[in-house]
Amino acid sequence: MRNEFAVQRTVALVLPMFFEYAQRVRQGILDWVERHGGWQVIELDPRGAEISPELAEHLDGAIVWLIEPELKGYTFLELEMPVVHVGMQAPRGTKRTSSGECRITFDRGSLNDLALAHFAALGVHCVGYVGLDLQPGGRWAHRVSDLRRKALDLGHEWVAFDLESRHPVRDPSLIWQGHQIKELVDFLENTPSGTGLLCQDDYIGTMVCATARQHGIDIPGHLAVLGQGDRTIGRSGVCSLSSIELPGEEIGREASEMLESWMAGNRPHPANRLLPCRNILVRKSTGGLSGEPTIERAKRYFDRHCLTGVTVGELASLAECSAPTLRRRFREAYGIEISEEARHRRLQEAKRLLAESELEIREVGERCGFPHAPNFFNFIYRQTGMGPSVYREAHRD
Repeated sequence: MRNEFAVQRTVALVLPMFFEYAQRVRQGILDWVERHGGWQVIELDPRGAEISPELAEHLDGAIVWLIEPELKGYTFLELEMPVVHVGMQAPRGTKRTSSGECRITFDRGSLNDLALAHFAALGVHCVGYVGLDLQPGGRWAHRVSDLRRKALDLGHEWVAFDLESRHPVRDPSLIWQGHQIKELVDFLENTPSGTGLLCQDDYIGTMVCATARQHGIDIPGHLAVLGQGDRTIGRSGVCSLSSIELPGEEIGREASEMLESWMAGNRPHPANRLLPCRNILVRKSTGGLSGEPTIERAKRYFDRHCLTGVTVGELASLAECSAPTLRRRFREAYGIEISEEARHRRLQEAKRLLAESELEIREVGERCGFPHAPNFFNFIYRQTGMGPSVYREAHRD
């Protein structure tokens, strides 16, 4: 309930206007103000805010976004007032306020843990990262080294691609023109099937999806792509982007509590806090047509093993559901009956190998899941009305 008798304080919010995560932080702050009262809030643009001495006299504190050092007008660093930083990690070399500072942001370790758990549900065996400036000074950036170490500890292969300075936020045409970055195309084409890629943000994730699809790379069958931040760019389109939700509103509320305590004379302890990421919004780039990672895991396994033989029971175990449920979900999501689709794919591959290859008929049968020649003969005869040898002769160019 709002406290109508609380001491009125004037607080400046210096948050980006066009950034979904910052908007959620702002909403968390405003929710806190609505419940507690006692603040008058003034919003300033971080890219142009200059705090005059006259304005500073009226401010009791501020909640600010950590921004790049080259942006002008960011003079809170020199002010003797409580300042709580939110948003991303502080740029290296950022000057501190003489009165000290407090910082609250999200825990990148928890973000990496969420990504790895999601990839595990998908059944991937290779994990990677795509972003900017991955190895400053020749060493992996912390956000990358943490993911890499955890992925290797789990027994995954590791891949990474550094976009260097090429960011689709700065040049949005890259979202559709990522194929012009030859190194990115080569990287995507050489990733092993069953790779999970965590992208630095949703713009990069959307660009990766578009580039992969332009080159015939199946998403999420071959490559599962996960973004960060739940930005508008990833929520729609032919291949909508799964994204890790950042705890913006929670950070906004916590930052308000920290600032209120500090303005009352009690500097928050600890001064630096990390809040965990807890949720992934599953869309087509990892959830596929089913929208369920475990179903996609079963589908990926089916695609890899349907020729050599796989049972509905095996797939249901991977999908963590019953066999009838799995059959229904495959029908709803992919429009296929598992047994019929496996039979169809075996037949098409057998016909192709008989007509186009010089493999012995026995070997063709083995490649299509028939280790015993009589079983392969009966299968081909039932489907085509001819034995394998006769079919080969009839369909040779």
